[in-house]
Amino acid sequence: MRMRSGSWSLFALGLISSALYAGPPLCGQNGETYPETPFALQVRLATTEAAVGDRVEAEYALTNLTDRPVAGCAEGWHDFNLWGTVRVKGWVTTSVCGSPVENAFRLPPHSTLIWKSQIEVLDVGTGPARLVGLLSSGCGLWSGTVRAEPVPLTILPAKPK
Repeated sequence: MRMRSGSWSLFALGLISSALYAGPPLCGQNGETYPETPFALQVRLATTEAAVGDRVEAEYALTNLTDRPVAGCAEGWHDFNLWGTVRVKGWVTTSVCGSPVENAFRLPPHSTLIWKSQIEVLDVGTGPARLVGLLSSGCGLWSGTVRAEPVPLTILPAKPK
């Protein structure tokens, strides 16, 4: 993971929580409130074509749009929806117990957190498709879902086994 703000970068080698947040416990501080949509999410794919079942590298970039730090707890770092010619499928992490502390993050104002993920191309029909990246947070910090703009991807038939 990489965090970018202006001209500096931070490469996190350990857990997200230890790399991006070292302050008091990750609970909302007295009176701390967040805007409804403090973040923007972008997704870039390493390719524009992939066969059903292929794994494609996706780079996610989460930007804090506000003038103050915003904290949240990612419910999944690899979530997406894939809209194809026949159907829609997605991969969304679900949790009944909330997000673990390892997924907590706090972004400084106007900074960007970048991470990469390998996503499996789901069978949504061959031809043009759109991938929409998602990041949800459901803890006592910022709570909500941010969606990236759709990224085009051409789905090819599965490769013979």
